[in-house]
Amino acid sequence: MFLSEALLAMAAYLRARGGLYDRDVSEQSALTEVIERHGALMERLQGARDTIFIGTPTPARRKWIAAMLGLLDLYEAVLATDADWEALREVADPETLRPVTLLSNALASDIEALALILSSGAGAAPGCQHSELLGALDEALAKLTEAGRADATAGLHPTRNKIVQVVQRTRRLAETISPLDNKTPTLPAIDLRQFVQPPSPLVTTLRAHWTLSSPVTRYTIRLTLAMLAAYAATLAFPTYVHGGWILLTVALIMRASYAVTRQRRTDRLVGTLAGCAVTAAVMPVLPTYGVIAIVIISIGVAHAYAGVNYKITSFGGSLMALLLLHFLEPQTFYVVDRIADTLIGAALSAAFARVLPSWERNDIPRLASALLAADRTFAAEALTITPDDQAYRLARKRALDSFTTLATTTRRLSSEPSCSGTPAILMPSSRPACWARSGAG
Repeated sequence: MFLSEALLAMAAYLRARGGLYDRDVSEQSALTEVIERHGALMERLQGARDTIFIGTPTPARRKWIAAMLGLLDLYEAVLATDADWEALREVADPETLRPVTLLSNALASDIEALALILSSGAGAAPGCQHSELLGALDEALAKLTEAGRADATAGLHPTRNKIVQVVQRTRRLAETISPLDNKTPTLPAIDLRQFVQPPSPLVTTLRAHWTLSSPVTRYTIRLTLAMLAAYAATLAFPTYVHGGWILLTVALIMRASYAVTRQRRTDRLVGTLAGCAVTAAVMPVLPTYGVIAIVIISIGVAHAYAGVNYKITSFGGSLMALLLLHFLEPQTFYVVDRIADTLIGAALSAAFARVLPSWERNDIPRLASALLAADRTFAAEALTITPDDQAYRLARKRALDSFTTLATTTRRLSSEPSCSGTPAILMPSSRPACWARSGAG
C-alpha cells in the first residue's frame, strides 16, 4: 500500500512537471503545482521507506525494497531534467515542447498502472517504450538543428537524453514490479535502516518544546484557546448552535502553519457550502435507496481525498453527515444549522490563527543554510569517481529533504499576512517585517 501510494504521488509529480513545458500553462501556475506535488511525493517516499525498509527481508519484501530503490533512482533521473526547462520555455515554440509534455503524461500513466498492479496483485506491466513520442521529440530536435536554432537545440538535446534515461528507469521499475517476474531481486549492500526516520525520545522531544518560542507550544496554546472559545459559544447559545460541529470545524481547520490554516479554512467553507447545497437539492426528490447510495459514495469520497484535497473531503463529509441526520430526524432541516456552525468555527479559526503566531518566513535563513550544507555534501559524493553507494544515497536523500522543506515553506509564504495586515496579538514582537524593507525581495 505504501509503495503504491508513492507511485501514485510520483505519477502526479510527473504530470505536474509536464506543465513546465506547456506554454499554455503560466509559469507561476506550473511551478506552484510542481512544488505542491513534490512535497506530497517526498512525504509518500519517506512513509514508504519507514514501512518497507524495516522487518524481515522476505522474498516479497525484497521485491518491494528493489522497487522502492528503483523508484528513487527514477526520481533522481526526473530531477536531472530540471536544468533547461526555463530556457526552453523562452526559446522553443509550443509544438517543439509538446512531445516533452506528452512523454511526461505517458510515463505518469505507466506508473499509475504499476500502482494498480501492486494494489490488485494482477495485471500486465506496461511496456514503457514510447517510441513514437521519443521519435516525435527527435524530429522536433532535427527541425531545430536544420533551422539553425542553436539556442533551442542546446537546451532540448540534453533534455532529450535525460528523458530517455527516465524512460529506461521506468522500464526497469516495471520489470521489478511485474507479477510475472518471480525472481528474488539482488539488493545492493547498503544499510537500509539509515534511511528510516528514527523516532525521537519522548523526554527529549518534550524538553525541546518546553518553551514559548517553540512553534509546537504556540500551536498548542493557540488551538486550546480556539477550542475553549468554541465551547463557550455552545454554552452561550445552546438552542441555536450544535457544539460538536463548531468544535469539529475549529479542530480540523487550525494548523501550526498560518498558511495551511488559511487554506483549510477556505476549503472547509467551500466544501461545506457545496455539500449543503447538494443535500438541500437531493433530499426532497431522491427515494430512500438513492439517498443511501449517495451516503455510501460520500463516505468513500471523504476518506479517499482526506490527504489529497480537503475541499472534496469537506464536501463528502457534509453530504454524509446531513443525509444521515435526515434519516434520524426527517422532520428537521439541518442544512442551515450546518452552515451557521461552520461559519462560526471558521471565524474563530481566523481570529485565533494570529494568536502567538510562528511566521514561517523566520525559518527561511535556517532552512537555506541547511540546504546549502546538504547540497555541498551531496555534490562531494556525486563528483567522486567511484562513490560509496551508501554514502551517495544518504547524501542524496538529505539534500532532497532539505530542498523540499525549503521549497514548501517558501510556497506558503505568500499566504502569510504582510506588514499592512492585522498585527499579531499577545506577542507584538513576532509581527512579521516587510520583505521589501528587509531586502528579501
